[in-house]
Amino acid sequence: MVCLKDRAEIYRLGLIVGLFCKSDVLNWVDTTIESESNVDYALIEVSLNSSKNNEDVACILKNVRGKSDSKTVANIIIGLLAQKFDENHDIGSEIASILKRLTQNIDSGVLESEVMSKINNIDDGFYLAEQNIYGYVKDMISELNDFLKDYTKYAEL
Repeated sequence: MVCLKDRAEIYRLGLIVGLFCKSDVLNWVDTTIESESNVDYALIEVSLNSSKNNEDVACILKNVRGKSDSKTVANIIIGLLAQKFDENHDIGSEIASILKRLTQNIDSGVLESEVMSKINNIDDGFYLAEQNIYGYVKDMISELNDFLKDYTKYAEL
């Protein structure tokens, strides 16, 4: 079971990197407020500030009380991306870009350096293939699929 702080971090980071839109975050916040007996004030603040931009909403989510497990959060986000990719392989380039943004928005050491390197290589590979500079998109889709298959077990919210 994922704790409230980790869920808030998943939605915060997911909003920043483009996995979630603001309405996804607000739906989660409102559902959590309705179902919890002791609601964290930061969630109420997010709900009350629904007209704010994504950056402001993400900043407010950072204030949810508790300690977050950054590795768990990153793994779940990658797992959710794996699930999204499984539903539609045509969005491989978009998934690669989101993964790249994830690496840019987490602390160093959260993901192993070889995982970070693999993500960068996949994102670069999609760019090169789409620009007809080097490689093929279908090969990058296969490479992305191979990378993500180990993370599908983390796709839980």
